[in-house]
Amino acid sequence: MREIAIRIALAILAASALALFALLKKSLTKPALLLAWISAIVIGYSGGVGGFLILCAVFLFTILADKIGRTRAERQKSECRKLVQIVANVGTGSVLILLLSLTGHAGTGFFLYAASMAASLSDSMASGIGVLQKRDPVSVVTWKRIPRGRSGGVSATGLAASLLGSMIVAALYAAFSGNLPAALFVCAAGFLGALADSFYGALLQGKYVCSVNGAYTEKRFCHGKEARLTGGFRVIDNNAVNLMNNMTAALIAALFLLTGLV
Repeated sequence: MREIAIRIALAILAASALALFALLKKSLTKPALLLAWISAIVIGYSGGVGGFLILCAVFLFTILADKIGRTRAERQKSECRKLVQIVANVGTGSVLILLLSLTGHAGTGFFLYAASMAASLSDSMASGIGVLQKRDPVSVVTWKRIPRGRSGGVSATGLAASLLGSMIVAALYAAFSGNLPAALFVCAAGFLGALADSFYGALLQGKYVCSVNGAYTEKRFCHGKEARLTGGFRVIDNNAVNLMNNMTAALIAALFLLTGLV
């Protein structure tokens, strides 16, 4: 009982430090900050130091990729991450690591958690750094060039950044699990999950034309008015795609386990 109390106390302390950093960076809205704090406690308690450091790495490298890929003016105009974005990018991993830890399958939970978080960082780094490539990306569906910033586009720079993001999480998983072969599958699942993100964005995410100026947008409302849907599904936005990305990576990792590859 004393050991559990100590683990909870350490998880709360570590989560509070991370939440304070996020607060100082003004990167999250208050509801998002609260959910992120709770998620960090869950991850710190269920996944220990390794699980918490993976969460920190995803958070810090996402900020770094954003800083590299966008100008200061663009970053200042960007909105704080909202509660739904925390659910989309951390929810899958948090639920998996908690449930499997409580049912006596902590090792499996850590593996699936790492895979889903690898997908999160992989996608974030692809989006943040991929825009640095001078040529427009190509659509994963048509292989024709599309404007930068549109969902479903991939580039050599973005793919390299995506792989790097997955490798960072896999390296941390290897360091704390001591299982290098399994870490390679974490990397593969994360990268494939992020790649699936591009297909979901191209085929399923809602795409609109602003009803005010006729410009392309991926937001349902533009200039205070509802935009006209031109492709995809209205109920699927970028947050839904990110959630699907995480779930896909976890599913791929689970298939690796079920087929005996890990």
